[in-house]
Amino acid sequence: SEMCIRDRPSIYPIIKPAELNTLINQGASNLRLLCCTFVLPNSGLTKTSVFEYQRIPKSTFFDVDQIADQSTDLPHMLPSEQEFNQHMQRLDISNQDKIVCYDDYGLWGSSRVWWTFKVFGHKNVHILNGGFPLWQKMNLPIDKSPYQERSHRNLPKEAYTFRKNSDLIKTFEQIQVESYKSKHNKNNEWQIVDVRAPERYKGLQPEPRPGLRSGHIPGSKNLFFNELQTADKEFKSVEEIQAILKNAGIDLNKNIISSCGSGVTSCILNAALEYIQFNNKVALYDGAWAEYGSKPEYKDEEIIKKINHCLLYTSPSPRDRQKSRMPSSA
Repeated sequence: SEMCIRDRPSIYPIIKPAELNTLINQGASNLRLLCCTFVLPNSGLTKTSVFEYQRIPKSTFFDVDQIADQSTDLPHMLPSEQEFNQHMQRLDISNQDKIVCYDDYGLWGSSRVWWTFKVFGHKNVHILNGGFPLWQKMNLPIDKSPYQERSHRNLPKEAYTFRKNSDLIKTFEQIQVESYKSKHNKNNEWQIVDVRAPERYKGLQPEPRPGLRSGHIPGSKNLFFNELQTADKEFKSVEEIQAILKNAGIDLNKNIISSCGSGVTSCILNAALEYIQFNNKVALYDGAWAEYGSKPEYKDEEIIKKINHCLLYTSPSPRDRQKSRMPSSA
């Protein structure tokens, strides 16, 4: 049945290897292929070890750790609009490009970079289903020559201007509020879904990053991201994904905040939601457990105090509203 899924036409945001190969052969000047490989700190792998000696032809490396907010100790937090635009100009990625993201090991980094471009208002961005492993398995062309940067198009500055939509990101304080509401069933429009492995969610397995406590955000649900993909690292079918979400107790009529270890694999859930044409809002808790698990456990009274002081959920100032003129649907 997997072959049948592979033979169906792609549904946004996914693109299949054969379709990407056709696009490459057509030679469109605005096609940008990004290798977005991401590895965990304790995996023993390095991000660029595959890319350096073999890659999909004409691809550029997108470094999730470098194109990030460098002013925080938290891993690969989304950069500011200005930082992002500087990186896009450096990499020659324009807001008119058709972007395809792939990962050397599957869907991790590619989903994170797909979401990053969504946050920065880019619509024409896709994830290569199955990543590089499936590309290899299908015997599609591979460039094994030493890596050379593409020649820079030097487009006008406006071409490298992206606008950040902060509605798609949740902060620690907002998570505290949503966690409290979920725990006490207080008119919660949002549900928090943690996509880490069940052992980590339950606090039975130590975190890969030192200095973090174990466990999960109170009131959050668990859906292991691995369940959303096949053995070939392709997204499962729309029907299967819908069933998996329901099985995990996720209400498809409520908005979803995804969370994980450091904001990467949660984007696999975000992509799966887009793929099944989920109609509600989706946001990412970018700090994820790397942030939440580094903080003390707050008592409900402290959170209520915060809510009552209106420190949270105040409506954005007109200046911030101006900043995010992007549509707020996820």
